[in-house]
Amino acid sequence: MNKTAHGIDIAETFFKEFGLPTINRHFPEIKNRISAGLLGEGSEMLGFDDDLSRDHDWGPRFILFLEEQDYQKYGNKLTAKFKEFRPNNFQNFSLTKTKPITVQTIDSFYKELTGLPNPPISTQEWINVRENDLCYAQAGRIFYDPTGNLTKRHYSFKQAYYPREIWLGRIAAQLFWIWHYGEYNICERMVKRNERVGALIGTGMVVQAAMRLTFLLNRRFSPYWKWLHCAFIQLPYLAPELNPILQKIEKAATLENRAKAINQICNLVRIGLHEQKIFPDRDKRNNMGFLEILNNLIQNEQVKTMIFAALKREGHF
Repeated sequence: MNKTAHGIDIAETFFKEFGLPTINRHFPEIKNRISAGLLGEGSEMLGFDDDLSRDHDWGPRFILFLEEQDYQKYGNKLTAKFKEFRPNNFQNFSLTKTKPITVQTIDSFYKELTGLPNPPISTQEWINVRENDLCYAQAGRIFYDPTGNLTKRHYSFKQAYYPREIWLGRIAAQLFWIWHYGEYNICERMVKRNERVGALIGTGMVVQAAMRLTFLLNRRFSPYWKWLHCAFIQLPYLAPELNPILQKIEKAATLENRAKAINQICNLVRIGLHEQKIFPDRDKRNNMGFLEILNNLIQNEQVKTMIFAALKREGHF
């Protein structure tokens, strides 16, 4: 097996060398109505997989996509035929204990991933869907799509983004975390108490909120936490200035130095909020401007309720 190859490249080769010939040989009547790719969750979908990623759900695999009518007629037949002819190994990667081929409709795949067959439209749909699921709905690669239907659906998710008031609400929530854990508690209280372990908990929350806020300011969906920093450093806006500060926090030997770095994060965030025209200046605000956004910039009561509900789940308000 190629030690340097990404899983999605191996998967595409597996489809081209095994999947497509099997379709052409055994299902020629639907070869022009079937699509294939590797989409959804997984480090390889984002290009972050490495040798450590190969312990589960990685390697030669693909998803076959059918429209509903063809799925009812051919879904089980495809599953059985690919199971019958599946090789035990591909590029020295064992397939005997994996499920390398699945068959789904396009609707069922996206509904399973995001809860919706199509990108969210209503406020309630946007509120209910998880951000990292939207990130994965935009990821992956299509290997074969003669009808173009899978490409159109994937593109529709790639083009989707939060409506402005949802976007502002999510920004407000991240500002609250930065303020509550960082500016208010770590910088103003925990340093004076020398509460290092408590500050360590809060620092993690500040770092995560700062990165998620940066995704929002870049109009990108953030991934699952494990890949948050890997994706964050690729963002064009604010991340190049913010990442060195995060590195300072990671290397800081004293609580005082961590607090200084958190203040630097807050200052940089104020610049970003001003440049994005959310606030008219870079002045210091109570709660990092959290309540100012909710009270002055958001009219939708559903969005306000969403934000307060999220904070209540964490023990606030």
